[in-house]
Amino acid sequence: MQETNDEPRLRQILELGGDLETRAARIYDLGDLAGVSAILHTIEPRVNYTWLDGSGLQRFMRSGALRARRIPQFDSIDAIPEESRFTYSVTNRLRARTVAPEGTEPTRWELVRFVLGHSYELLNPVRPLGNVTGDLILNPNRVFTFRGDTSYSVYAGEGFQTGNMDVSVDVAPVKASVGTRFNKPDRVNFLQGNLSADVTRWATGRLTTNWDLRTNTFVENAIALELKWQCWSFTVEFIRRHQNEDELRFALNLLGVGTPLATRFGGLGGTTGSAGPGGSLK
Repeated sequence: MQETNDEPRLRQILELGGDLETRAARIYDLGDLAGVSAILHTIEPRVNYTWLDGSGLQRFMRSGALRARRIPQFDSIDAIPEESRFTYSVTNRLRARTVAPEGTEPTRWELVRFVLGHSYELLNPVRPLGNVTGDLILNPNRVFTFRGDTSYSVYAGEGFQTGNMDVSVDVAPVKASVGTRFNKPDRVNFLQGNLSADVTRWATGRLTTNWDLRTNTFVENAIALELKWQCWSFTVEFIRRHQNEDELRFALNLLGVGTPLATRFGGLGGTTGSAGPGGSLK
């Protein structure tokens, strides 16, 4: 005999916390150095405390491992641990201002951003220290942009845990970028590339590629064409995946509204489609 329990499994979460931050700033007058009249340098220290508790959360054991609760943990989104954590960081920013002729407004943008952070978990009796994190953004001329972030474990022998890097060039009508994705715990090491070009004012082409450096395999390559009109656009995209999981996608976008119609052919499930919000096909 099978007994059915219709009692809903609900997870109640209570989150409390606060931020404490300040800022110190100084302006450097450059006159007209490479078209830049002034640089604003700011230093922004910040401390955050977060307390998270509730039912169905993972709990720290004396060994430092997390113990799952009665709610099924299907993926990392479901696995929410309890938390009593301090996170502290220091952000350095350089903002630039261009020279502006009389009667015009100067252009301002973030030239450099560097963030260094760390965390301390009060509830973990074995590994309270989090990874040291760093984030660097360089945008010297609004054409070339570099961004990189990394995390480093302070425990002996573990070293760098994650590292991502992106280099992009934006020269209208072409945008191109190349980047890497590294995650030691998840055994991820990817090289990614993106290229987009406005062929005309109503048509944009895009190319993307994802190369798994560990297995020397092109995991996914995609080519897309987007046709744009005043209030709507239509996109067709072909995705070629490793192990014959190719896919052809079509999408109709109402600008300012969303995607009322999208479908695809191929992949693991063949032709697919499901009702989205408002009865739309997605």
